[in-house]
Amino acid sequence: MKRIVHVLAVLVVSVALIGLSFMVVLTPAVTHNLAAAHVDTETSGLPHDYLVEIADQTRAFSLGDDAAKLPIGDDERIAFTPEVISHLLDVRGVFITVEFVTIALIVIAAALLTWMYTKKGVNGLAKVIAVGGAIPLILALLIAAIGIMDFNSLFTAMHGLFFAEGSWTFSYDSLLICALPLPFWMGCAAVWAAALVVLCVTSVIIGLIMLDRDRRKIRARAARV
Repeated sequence: MKRIVHVLAVLVVSVALIGLSFMVVLTPAVTHNLAAAHVDTETSGLPHDYLVEIADQTRAFSLGDDAAKLPIGDDERIAFTPEVISHLLDVRGVFITVEFVTIALIVIAAALLTWMYTKKGVNGLAKVIAVGGAIPLILALLIAAIGIMDFNSLFTAMHGLFFAEGSWTFSYDSLLICALPLPFWMGCAAVWAAALVVLCVTSVIIGLIMLDRDRRKIRARAARV
């Protein structure tokens, strides 16, 4: 039973770190700054600040804000068509689910870590924290390597996991694509990877420090006997 809980705790911590790092990508500052750097004014012919505002409002709508001001119309070059809105609603479902699951996993992780500490002490707790951070770190480095070699394929594969085929592809000169072009998504991926690496490395370091201190205490007690 203890071993099962140990493995479960490691997995929960790992997935929670992945979700928490993704939530960093969803912050207003990330969307705004990446959009400001990458909106495609040349293709769209629309003002830079207007496209950045569209990106900001798209983020807000995708996270559940129905008051977000989106230009609705039939010409996808200057407005969001029903197909675009439908896709954004699909995106909203994914984002809200990720947020809910991440929060739930953080709560579960806290409960499991508390259980590990009461049953296996600092040693057991530290191992879960360290290994729980190491697993997604390795995964992040692997995915980052794939993304560097072929980001388009990775981007397509990720969309294929969550959205129906054909529901997320739009013309290169559409308002949505010009406000959120591929370089924007590459930036999002970089932020996600960086946030995940920071969280994972921090988790591993904390776990290793706890293990080292626990072992020092054990040796010190043994030396006094």
